[in-house]
Amino acid sequence: MNYHMLIWKNSSPNMPKIIIYEVGIYGYETRKLEFFDGGKIGYAYDEIEYCECEIAHPTGLSDQPSPQIDDYNQNPVFLAKAISKDYFEMAWDKFGPE
Repeated sequence: MNYHMLIWKNSSPNMPKIIIYEVGIYGYETRKLEFFDGGKIGYAYDEIEYCECEIAHPTGLSDQPSPQIDDYNQNPVFLAKAISKDYFEMAWDKFGPE
């Protein structure tokens, strides 16, 4: 498993500003947390999709392999980095499903 943080420099209140996610051995997201302006949160895992936001679609796992960190960082609207499993688990325990 790999763990990533993506900071998305966008101005839309309907889009997440920070995304942290777990990537499985085949490169697909397995768990994800999204953080929006105003403290709203979304999460996804397995078949569960949830978001506190007033958007058309809840937070979901991508059906495509996750881009590499370097690929994200080639786009100036993104800042991506690896995070530790411990950091991800701490965030998941605090902000994920109860």
